[in-house]
Amino acid sequence: MTVTPSARGERAQAELVTDPRAFEELREEWNELLQDSASDGFFLTWEWMHSWWKHLGANRKLFIIAIRAGARLVGLAPLAIRGASPLAVPPLRCVELLGSGIAGSDYLDLIARRGWEKECAAAFASRLGDEGTLAVLNRLRTGSAFAQALVAELSAQGWRARESRSEVCPFVPRPPGGFAEYLASRGPEHRYAFRRKVQALHKRHQVSFEAVREEKDRAAALDTLIELHARRWSRKGTSEAFNSRAMLAFHHEVTALALARGWLRLFVLRADGVPVAALYGFRYGRTFYFYQSGFDPIWGKQSVGLVTMGLAIESAFDEGVDEFDLLHGDEAYKFHWASGVHQLSRVELHPAGARGLAAEGICVAAQLARGAVRKLAERLRGVPARKGAERSETGEEKPRPPKPADVKAARQERAAQERELARAREREQQKGAQRDPEPRPGEAPEPRNGEGREPRNAEPRAQAPREPEPQKPQETLDETKEVRRAAAS
Repeated sequence: MTVTPSARGERAQAELVTDPRAFEELREEWNELLQDSASDGFFLTWEWMHSWWKHLGANRKLFIIAIRAGARLVGLAPLAIRGASPLAVPPLRCVELLGSGIAGSDYLDLIARRGWEKECAAAFASRLGDEGTLAVLNRLRTGSAFAQALVAELSAQGWRARESRSEVCPFVPRPPGGFAEYLASRGPEHRYAFRRKVQALHKRHQVSFEAVREEKDRAAALDTLIELHARRWSRKGTSEAFNSRAMLAFHHEVTALALARGWLRLFVLRADGVPVAALYGFRYGRTFYFYQSGFDPIWGKQSVGLVTMGLAIESAFDEGVDEFDLLHGDEAYKFHWASGVHQLSRVELHPAGARGLAAEGICVAAQLARGAVRKLAERLRGVPARKGAERSETGEEKPRPPKPADVKAARQERAAQERELARAREREQQKGAQRDPEPRPGEAPEPRNGEGREPRNAEPRAQAPREPEPQKPQETLDETKEVRRAAAS
């Protein structure tokens, strides 16, 4: 047990939790501490961490460091010791954060009650120094003050730290005007595609978009999402999201716990009563964390995946969240929705001495080898590498932040597109006024180019009977073609 003096005159005592039963008993204290820390986030809750350990923590030993001031819990280092494995990076025995590896935990960190960061960092460093084992902290929020304090404490003991940026988490901030203002800020093509797809679905089908509210519906809805996810990936290759019994058991347990706490957001989109898409995430604090989704590829032309994502963002904004976080990954579809990114980092802490130097060399070699293998696999699959892309130490491409000039140019281009679209609409209206005959008595004029369309929740209107008339070519163009034609003219 390590003892650290506190500026408050109290003694901060570090105890090691290695018994799964003791981990289970920490539940209420754990979440209360988390909410009173700067690290507060869904993937550090006891519900996520304990479920992950229970189902996905194979080949690891608990190594949770709990810091107490008297009987009060003031700090937690949610760690485990992973054995050496030639398939792991690093391939050496190491201490790592719970949630590392599979299942995609983001924003991992150490936890300290506000005002106790310094004492907890010193106690964690002392206990890790006693262990003398390589420590790897993955998917930290870049700039974590607590992690930096731990690095400083261990550096004073002669440890060496290697920090690198890893993934990015695209996110959507909620504007003051909510979803309507947000959608208006998107590019014309994406904005109108979403609106058209929603309207087309409601015109042709009985559509429902429902969230799971009760436990009796949760398991079936999750199974539906898993099946839809598998159908989508059956045409693209394999997915690791739900690829084992342990993974399925983990998701069923964590969704049940999250539902009981009011955090689960599991949506199913149905057309004529048939599930065609589903989305799975968590509302925790002021953030919606988008975790996974799936859709039936038979409905791909109806863009049910696009519709589901948009409706989920709208629902989250209606709830009043500050952010819709798409979590780690730089897939192109995420940036159709996102307007910012959170950066994640990886920190390796190598013990002092010859053993630490040797471990550091092995880690560097393993990361370079993994990057080379990934690059070769991409070439075999025909995935082009970005020219001039900077790569991390693991061989992954680093996202390059946009330059201010690029941001300004993009805004100007968007404004120009809006002006061209307005001009194109005006010209089309003028042509239509000259072209279209006056409506017959008692008959409403035909809508053009989206004018007069019903809102997405409206039922299709019955059309008044009309006398037969000669057919004429369809002259309605979508908004994207209008912009292009106007720009070329």
